[in-house]
Amino acid sequence: MSTDKIKIGNNDPCSCGSGKKFKKCCRDKKPRERIVMLESPEPLRGFRY
Repeated sequence: MSTDKIKIGNNDPCSCGSGKKFKKCCRDKKPRERIVMLESPEPLRGFRY
């Protein structure tokens, strides 16, 4: 299982899935150092929602 993470930049797509840039969406809603995007979906294998 991969645990590689990258920080979201201001111009990257927001991790909430809205399709907006991070700076226009959730930047001010969440502490930046806690927001990460997984490089691959492997850690989510078997996850159900």
